[in-house]
Amino acid sequence: MKGREIIHYLLYGGVIIGLAYLTLPRLPKAASRDSTAIPFSLLAETKRNEDGVPSYPTTLMALNGRRVTISGFATPYDNPEIAAKLLLTQCGSGCFFCAPPRANGVVLVRRTSNMPLLLWGNGPLTFEGTLHLAHADSTDEEARQFLFTLDEAGVVGN
Repeated sequence: MKGREIIHYLLYGGVIIGLAYLTLPRLPKAASRDSTAIPFSLLAETKRNEDGVPSYPTTLMALNGRRVTISGFATPYDNPEIAAKLLLTQCGSGCFFCAPPRANGVVLVRRTSNMPLLLWGNGPLTFEGTLHLAHADSTDEEARQFLFTLDEAGVVGN
């Protein structure tokens, strides 16, 4: 082999190894110790009065602004190829648009990563992030549309 051929083989091998690394599935990280797991049953205790103002259970109010984990089925809210924003629900069956869940059964999840997230056929996913409850005085228009928002969220091991 000549020197040029060796260099080409090395470059080609490096490209193949690099592509293989980029396509390997990423293992989800573990949930941090300071996060609290919350079930959808706790979210379901949230009610709205006749003016539409939410009334949150005390336990949930105490978690506002804190790190939490929640498991559910995700539907893309924005670009489905990346899924940087998701709608998380307790059940994965049915059509989100034909039979939508109640307002207290949906969490807006805003991921920190722009890496694509495979949603179809995975079953429930667990996300960890900062919980924010809807407040009428919020300047975040997107979050005001939902009772619950999980910000700076990432997928954690199930």
